[in-house]
Amino acid sequence: MTSSSGKNLEELLSEERTLLSKERTSLSYIRTGITLVAVGLGMLKLFETNNLVFITGSITVLIGFLMVIYHAMWDRRYVQRIRYFENKIHKLTDEEKITDNSLKN
Repeated sequence: MTSSSGKNLEELLSEERTLLSKERTSLSYIRTGITLVAVGLGMLKLFETNNLVFITGSITVLIGFLMVIYHAMWDRRYVQRIRYFENKIHKLTDEEKITDNSLKN
C-alpha cells in the first residue's frame, strides 16, 4: 500500500489531517482578528472624546488587521499543501484504495 513517493496511504492521510488542523487554527486566528477590529471600531465610535480609549481602540484595530493579514497569507500556503496531498492520494492505485479499511467507511 505505498504510493510512488514511498509513503503509504495512512501516512499521507495523517499528514493531510495535520495540515487541516493547522488550517482550522489559522481560521480561528482570522476570526479573532476580525473580532478585534470590530471591538476596536466600537470603542472608537462609543468613546470618541476619551483619549485613552481612543488610543486603546486604535491599537486594537491595528492588531486585529495585522492578525487577519498575516494569517490569511499563512492559510493560503496550507491550502496549497492540502491540494498537493489530495492529488497525491488520488494518484494511488484503485487496488490500494479498495484494500484500505479507513477509506471504506
